[in-house]
Amino acid sequence: IAWHLPIREHDAQNVAVILNAYAKADLFEREPVVAELVRKLARDIPRLEAASTNAQAIGNIVNGYTRFLQVAQNTENSDSDSSSEAREGEEKESRLAEGKMLILHMAELALALSPDQFDAQSVTLVANAFSRAGLTDL
Repeated sequence: IAWHLPIREHDAQNVAVILNAYAKADLFEREPVVAELVRKLARDIPRLEAASTNAQAIGNIVNGYTRFLQVAQNTENSDSDSSSEAREGEEKESRLAEGKMLILHMAELALALSPDQFDAQSVTLVANAFSRAGLTDL
């Protein structure tokens, strides 16, 4: 069902819930269709607008997507053989570049929020999410 959901500019909370559900269920490695769904969501995320999101959604999207990138990287590292290493290396670099762009987009959304949209819990969630993603200079 999630595969066919149209993701619009104002669906940040929906994307956050879907990504975190799959991250918590730890299905990225075992279910290839889940990995493809996450890649689809990642292509939709840049359309999300600041006016439609909140700190919790931003933190949850970053946490879920970072978990996906970590699992994908670990899986690729354990499955590689010498015959396909160059191609897999290029695909990995491309995915990491896309992931970095997505994380930076989420950082822009976080910075666009007004200070009154943050409380202690949301600051902690967002800071931890970006820290896990390797972006610590916000």
